[in-house]
Formats: sequence, C-alpha cells, structure tokens
Amino acid sequence: MEEIIKLSGVNKVFKSKNGETNALSDVNLSVYRGEIIGVIGFSGAGKSTLVRCINALEVPDDGKVTVLGQEVNELKNSELLKLRRKIGMIFQGFNLLQQKTVLKNVTFPLEVAGMKKKEAVWKAVSLLEEVGLAEKIKAYPAQLSGGQKQRVAIARALANDPEILLCDEATSALDAETSAQILKLLKEINEKRGITVVIIAHQLSVIRTACSRVAVIDGGKLCETGTVEEVFSDPQTSAAKRLLAFEGDEL
Repeated sequence: MEEIIKLSGVNKVFKSKNGETNALSDVNLSVYRGEIIGVIGFSGAGKSTLVRCINALEVPDDGKVTVLGQEVNELKNSELLKLRRKIGMIFQGFNLLQQKTVLKNVTFPLEVAGMKKKEAVWKAVSLLEEVGLAEKIKAYPAQLSGGQKQRVAIARALANDPEILLCDEATSALDAETSAQILKLLKEINEKRGITVVIIAHQLSVIRTACSRVAVIDGGKLCETGTVEEVFSDPQTSAAKRLLAFEGDEL
C-alpha cells in the first residue's frame, strides 16, 4: 500500500498564561492512498491539531509530517500552496462565503487557481451535480439547510481535484439522518475518485459508518490503530475501551 500521509514523532505544545498543553505527543501515523481513516477521541484529545499539522496550518515543535512524498514543514510558501491544492478541507461550520451564490462559492477556488471564468463555471456546475445540488446554483447559503451547505462545501473542496480530503467534524452540526447522507456521499466520492479521506469525529457512529480504519487519540497520544472492526470489537487500550463505553453518545 502506498503511504500518502506520514506523521513521525510529531509533538505540538500550546503555551498560554496558564501553562503548557501537550496537544500532540510523539504521534506516529501512516495513511494509505484510497482509504477512509477515522481519527477519534474525547474533546481536547488532539484530533483537530493532528489534521492541522497535515496541511501545515499548525507547525509541529518536533517530528516530521510527510504528505504526498513532501516534508510539509520544509516547503517554501509557493510549494506549500501547490501542495494545499491537492488537499481538500471540509469543516464543521461549512465556511461558505455568505454574500456569494452556491455557484460562486464553488467557482471561487477555481478562479483563484487561475482557471478562466467560463471553464470554472462549467466545472462548478459539474461538481454541484456530483453532490446532488445542481438545482441550488443560484441560491445563497442562508437559503440552504445544513446538509445542503455541507454539500456545497464538499463540492468546493473537490474543485482543485485533490488527492486527499480532510474532514474536521464535518457532520457534527447535522442531525443523524443528514449526517448519514453526507457520509454516504463521502464514501461515493472515495470510491469514484479514489480520494484518500481522513475523518475527524467525536461520534462513534460516524467512524462505524464511513471508515475502514480508525486511530484512537487520547491526551495528545495516538493509543491504538487498526481496522474499525478490530478496534471496536476488541479494543486493546484503556483509551479505546473508555471511548466505546460512550457508544451512542457524543464524546
């Protein structure tokens, strides 16, 4: 299997007036091309920090983050920009441009990347059809449901044909039925495009539904990795056992 993301001995400490917080401690993780892997842990465990280190929104204090064969924190700004175009991001809060239509929300990253307007519109319409939202191209975000907003965000994340899709609590603001629909869409995109998907979640149901492999993080440390079936049916660490004790609840 091809290793598309690798974290080696990653440490990240946040300093404040109240002292230091070890957000990540000696994290070692490999992500393979074409898989859907989930990262789960209690609130404050370090899940989002891990994702932010992958696309260099956070810089580790120690260790290496390698993405698509490039050591992220050694890249110059221009090189990092090119790499980030290969990494799509989906957030809990959708992060849509409220004053722009659905269509313009999706054409925006294409035009920023230098695509001609006519081509950008054509591609955006195609992407919105792919996520089942072609009829909403003239609508504004305020006119959409939460699920529809997340579909727009997914279409936008796919605009530059990324090889990796990072989903940071992408379904946590949605109800159970809508969440299931979004996870189904992500699985379809993974199968159709072969995109590697990393899902950060605080709900066990999300990991069960969408992921083939899972990494358990606790107190900044990566405690256990394995297939979802292996980890959830026979957890080997106290951290994983505590997570499973919250089955059906939000962590």
